Amino acid sequence: MSLLRKEAPPQFEVKQKELWLYPSGTCISIDSYEKDHGYGPYINGVVQNKETGSRGTFLIELSDYSIDETLLLINQNLNFELRHNGPKLKQLALQPKEVIDIIEEYRAKAKEAELISEEVELIEENSSINSSFNETSAESEIQDFGEGYQKETIGILENLISSHAQKCSDLGLPMFMSVCIPPSKKYKK
Repeated sequence: MSLLRKEAPPQFEVKQKELWLYPSGTCISIDSYEKDHGYGPYINGVVQNKETGSRGTFLIELSDYSIDETLLLINQNLNFELRHNGPKLKQLALQPKEVIDIIEEYRAKAKEAELISEEVELIEENSSINSSFNETSAESEIQDFGEGYQKETIGILENLISSHAQKCSDLGLPMFMSVCIPPSKKYKK
């Protein structure tokens, strides 16, 4: 007896992701992992349509938005540019007024914080320069005092030597002897 086997061809189910075809939607989450496949840095986000409830992934170019700014887009209604390979977040000027206000406020605060940090750095730099200047000026004052003291001491020594030389000359003694003679004794000429 021969058994006939019925062979079924293998079936492959390819799940093709449905492209997002809505020009706007609410951002649900942002994947802050930066990617770059030769087109410039970008990140992805997940958006949901209010009417249908369907979700899709969209692209955010980091040349338009910073990663910190994109985190502010969560739970905001956004506008998308529909392209053949999926939606892309439109530039800030083409977003709803609420989104523009949030991002511009964030950018203003970031700019203000940057200016404050630059001012603090300048103040710290100036104070370090002033302290080094003060140290330098104190050192130069000490050096000036030392030089003056040294000149004064040399003058005193020169006066002592000349007075001793004069005494030696007056007494007819060699120079080394004048150092040994105490000044309190009176000598005869």
